[in-house]
Amino acid sequence: MKRIFCVCIIGLMAFPSLPALAQQPDLSAARELLAMPDQAAREAISKLTPEEAIALLSQVRAVARPRNPEVDRITLLITHLERIRAVEREQRRLNNLLIVIGVILGLFWIFLAYVFFDQRRTLRALQASRPESGSGPIREVYRGE
Repeated sequence: MKRIFCVCIIGLMAFPSLPALAQQPDLSAARELLAMPDQAAREAISKLTPEEAIALLSQVRAVARPRNPEVDRITLLITHLERIRAVEREQRRLNNLLIVIGVILGLFWIFLAYVFFDQRRTLRALQASRPESGSGPIREVYRGE
């Protein structure tokens, strides 16, 4: 009884690993891409969505790893360089946005200065055209009584 129980447990422990061994990822797309000429491969890569490109990259790494163990470091270096380029592009965009904000702020201050000086000029013209307070009849305001 004890022996049958041990055999069953060992059999159950080995059974879940069998489907994992039987399931090999489909690497045919990666092999096709590696077999293509450069121009055709570039066209095929440019048509991929980001998710497909990530999946194909992992497949290519799996195909190339047995022949070249340093492929992981190379792909990490390439992705790092792409991230650096993306950060630099974002920094340029932010700098351009900052310049635009500065120009708009400068134009706003110029507009405010124009309004302020135009208002002062208009007030001076109105004060010059206003009669003196001591001359002329006293006017009463109708209050509706």
